[in-house]
Amino acid sequence: MRTIKIIVDGEEFVGVPVADFRRLTAASSGVVDAKTFFRDLLARNVKLARTTAGLTQRALADRMGVSQPMIAQAESGKATVSSDYVVRVLVACGLPQDWVAPVDPESE
Repeated sequence: MRTIKIIVDGEEFVGVPVADFRRLTAASSGVVDAKTFFRDLLARNVKLARTTAGLTQRALADRMGVSQPMIAQAESGKATVSSDYVVRVLVACGLPQDWVAPVDPESE
């Protein structure tokens, strides 16, 4: 997930890309479910890891030993995935475990 943890005077804060912050704060009701927001953010970043590695969903599924529909559900935010799953995606994609999705400068 594309976030950073910042500690200021012992208090923890989480930073997100400006584009994601804008989507979060632009909700028509002014309230966004944080769990849904971060599940969707994680889904986008899992897909971006796969496309960065140049893999199809089928190829990633084969490397991970899961079904292609599982990959599709994770990338669409329909499946809840764990941090272990994300690490497995990064390893299967040949990316380091501390990989950070690049920011699209046009979305900021």
